[in-house]
Amino acid sequence: LLSGMANAVWMRFLEKSFPGGTLRAVSLKTLVDYGCCATSFNAFFLVGIPWLTAVFAALASDGLSPAPASLLEHWSVEDWHALMRLEACTFVPYNLLAFRLVPVHLRPLGSASLSAVCTVVLSGVTLGFG
Repeated sequence: LLSGMANAVWMRFLEKSFPGGTLRAVSLKTLVDYGCCATSFNAFFLVGIPWLTAVFAALASDGLSPAPASLLEHWSVEDWHALMRLEACTFVPYNLLAFRLVPVHLRPLGSASLSAVCTVVLSGVTLGFG
């Protein structure tokens, strides 16, 4: 959902707000995407994935959902920095190229493909596999 429909709407919003492929427009789209979209999506992964994992595990075992206090139990500033570095190393270079060279209607597909790879990495980080 996030890398599909929401991303397509987000990409259209960015293109409408900063039209074209000029250096200024590409830089602004990349900066806004990193500052707004990346922080929101990474927050979901840091908090949402461990919490949803706990919810499904609890429902499978005793039918009770975990306490809301456990929502931030596994979150750390170090994890946040690691995710934002991952974002900067993957999506910023992609966006700098995509906002300049990839047609608007194909950008969601490209970023969704990159998101799929990042989702595997992010899930590993948030679940403690890395």
